[in-house]
Amino acid sequence: MEIDNRVMQYVLNHSINGILIFNNNFNIAFSNKAAQKIFEYNEMLTGKCLSEFIPQDNLNKIRQNNTERFYKIKLKTKVIAFDVIPIFEKNIIEGYAAVFQDVSKYESIVEEMDKFKELNRRLEAIIDSSYDGIYVTDGEANTILLNKAYEHITGIRGKDILGKNMMELVKQGYFSQSGSLLAIEKDRQVTLRQRLVSGKEILITSTPVYNTNKKREFIVTNVRDISDLVKLQEKLSETKALNEKYKSELENIKEQTIEIPELIVKDKNTIQTVRTALKVARVDTTVLLMGETGVGKGQFAKLIHKNSTRLHNRLVEINCGAIPRNLIESELFGYDRGAFTGALQKGKMGVFELANNSTLFLDEISELDIDMQVKLLKVLEEKIVKRIGGEESIPINVRIIAACNQDLKKMVEKGLFREDLYYRLNIIPVVIPPLRERREDIIPLCLSFLDEFNSKYRMNKYITVSVLDSFMEYSWPGNVRELRNLIERLVIMSQNDKIDKSLLPQYILGKNHTEKEMEKEIKEEIQENSIDEYVGMNLKDATIRFQQKLINQTIDRLGSQRKAAKYLEVDPSTVSRKLNE
Repeated sequence: MEIDNRVMQYVLNHSINGILIFNNNFNIAFSNKAAQKIFEYNEMLTGKCLSEFIPQDNLNKIRQNNTERFYKIKLKTKVIAFDVIPIFEKNIIEGYAAVFQDVSKYESIVEEMDKFKELNRRLEAIIDSSYDGIYVTDGEANTILLNKAYEHITGIRGKDILGKNMMELVKQGYFSQSGSLLAIEKDRQVTLRQRLVSGKEILITSTPVYNTNKKREFIVTNVRDISDLVKLQEKLSETKALNEKYKSELENIKEQTIEIPELIVKDKNTIQTVRTALKVARVDTTVLLMGETGVGKGQFAKLIHKNSTRLHNRLVEINCGAIPRNLIESELFGYDRGAFTGALQKGKMGVFELANNSTLFLDEISELDIDMQVKLLKVLEEKIVKRIGGEESIPINVRIIAACNQDLKKMVEKGLFREDLYYRLNIIPVVIPPLRERREDIIPLCLSFLDEFNSKYRMNKYITVSVLDSFMEYSWPGNVRELRNLIERLVIMSQNDKIDKSLLPQYILGKNHTEKEMEKEIKEEIQENSIDEYVGMNLKDATIRFQQKLINQTIDRLGSQRKAAKYLEVDPSTVSRKLNE
């Protein structure tokens, strides 16, 4: 059958693909309606140049090839694919025929498929990177996925079980039971121990996953190797007996060790003293702390207050030996306006009023004279205070902790301390042993003070064993205060990080020094003190630092603030004030 041009043109015009025929100069000789639609042109394309629609780069490529080629271009929002077929006449290219197709919708499908493939790749990578084994079946328990960790944990290869139903795998002995089947049966998450064909036990959790129609789509099983847990369980069983054995030993250690921020205590006798203090702290009664100067009576007072029912109110402290006798009454009981020359216009509360509903720590109470002892006893018995120059009786609720560094009983016998006040204060006596009788505490205290001053001065000093040995042999008449002040001095004065025996004062290395020898050494130490530590300070700060060091050294050597004041030829109140600047 012969086909004329009309039939051919009819067929080409009704093709869904665009068709163009053009010469070597890309002038279009024929176009159909589909081509017109693809290129979004309202008129026929015949007579137009193809360069109006297709980039010149693509046209150059067409000219360079004399065989059929496939091309793809972007045209506005469309993706156009086309084949170009050369038209030969006597082996010479006279023109080209091109078939165009809008593949935009296919491109979006391909793009979505690429995204899906990438998402799938990432998901597989995440699943394979999991430390736990992951095993996935479909809603009917057919195996569809497992990760590398599962293969590693179980020793089962994926190719041996993929596609198989869990019921079949259980029958074949791969598993003792199936979490997937149990999750399907119970329609909820299940956890169980599973024994493998190798004899190994694993812990699995199988969880049903539902689609938007609430139809079960997958069963995801997490697998964990519990071999390590079993081993740990065995070790735990082995250590239970040891735990029981150590339990009683730990209790004994707890009985022998006190861990309190205010105190560092290792010595057995001092631990018992601390226990006594903690016991009486809970009872709202008067406590008398006895011990040499510098043993830590102030720290014990703070410990008792902190563990009492009054801990939420401030502990009020007063050193009875550091206040001149003509001022002690006004400090204790306060005064009203105009009570004496120099009195404040508004008057002043005494420490008893300040300590109302709290604790009052009366340090060096043995320094009070007999007249003041009488007034103090009256206040303690009546629980009422009258200010100097005042008429009002002020009720008080104060717990008393008193402290002294002398033997009050002997003072009573000599008539220096009232017997009735002694018995009023001596309800619960707590005797704090001197440092020479608690040598187990020396090194822990030393190291604690070293840490404190290293931190304070941003240093990294350390103490040699020979220095610690010397500390253990020394008698420490100034007790803990003397040790603390010496450590601070060594930290400051040592030229390098090492604190060795060469830095120790002679009195630490000597034995049985008399008071005159101690006074002589104090003078020598003062003369030997380097001014290097005062460099960079202003005159006021340097003076305060020097005075405090001098006072502390004198107290350490002579044993009390009163003796230090006498030696330095100043009033005891001046010593107390200088130390608190």
